[in-house]
Amino acid sequence: MIKKEGIVELFFELVQIPSPSFKEERIIEFLMDFCQARGGRGERFPSREGVNLLVSFEGELPLSGVTLCAHMDTVEDGRQRIEPLKKGSRIVSAGETILGADNKASIAMFLGALGFIQENKIPHRPFSLLFSFGEEKHLAGIREFPVEHLLYSDVLLLDASGALGDIILQSPFHRSFEIEVRGQKAHAGIEPEKGCNAIKLAAKLIERLPQGRLDSVTTFNLGKIQGGEATNIVPDSVSLIGEFRSLEPGRIEELTRELEELCAQTAGTEVKFTDNYQGYRLDQADSFLGELIQNLEKLGKKPQFIQSGGGSDANILRARGINAVNIT
Repeated sequence: MIKKEGIVELFFELVQIPSPSFKEERIIEFLMDFCQARGGRGERFPSREGVNLLVSFEGELPLSGVTLCAHMDTVEDGRQRIEPLKKGSRIVSAGETILGADNKASIAMFLGALGFIQENKIPHRPFSLLFSFGEEKHLAGIREFPVEHLLYSDVLLLDASGALGDIILQSPFHRSFEIEVRGQKAHAGIEPEKGCNAIKLAAKLIERLPQGRLDSVTTFNLGKIQGGEATNIVPDSVSLIGEFRSLEPGRIEELTRELEELCAQTAGTEVKFTDNYQGYRLDQADSFLGELIQNLEKLGKKPQFIQSGGGSDANILRARGINAVNIT
């Protein structure tokens, strides 16, 4: 049996390697060295913003191969030095920084399992480890990975919150928006009559926007406002930036039309949309999924199918024809 202490030690080492999005160079070197020292064939896939890493291992068992996927990056303050601390049965940050468990806890488990089967000469199926960059930035890294280089198209991710071993049955469609509200600039003290305050126009529009959980499968959020230059200038431009998500693609289109209609009612207002990722629903009859459930049950888990309001690399992989499954 894999010793928990070894996984914890690996996790501590991983979280102390800074790897905010698009700054994953040091952890890439660590992962490449670790895997190659254990017989892996590693290949870097550089792109404009970062590098994805794929490491493959041959197997002895006559079973189909599988890919284990995790992202290397953390949220922004991951560039600070992180000091993990074991507090009872929990691991926390000793200071004011993030811990970085997302997704380094998964990486530690993958590496711990790799070390265990190698040290104990346990026969295993062939497998690959896929490490992506920039996941925290709208899944940027996995978009750049050439999936035709995957040796095994059944992919397992551990990148969701919830009870241990539950399976993400559905993940949402995600569309972001940016509304540009335009007024007229003028000096606020000398000739305010010549101005049209874009902030006031934006405030009236904001009052009409939906917000929060709209129904059981749909959310909407206005998350950022930018505008204005100085207190003595009537502002001529304001940007409203937000997103909406839904498990139902039809709701995405309904909200898109609603925003377009609202903006059309305010002169000088434009809205632009960006599709960040497509949603999915697993086929519960899939053989890889069935095998995964059997293995979880052997470990004493009773996996539940759950819906998620968040996205993961699985969204991008599934949209590109890869059989990716994300579990908690």
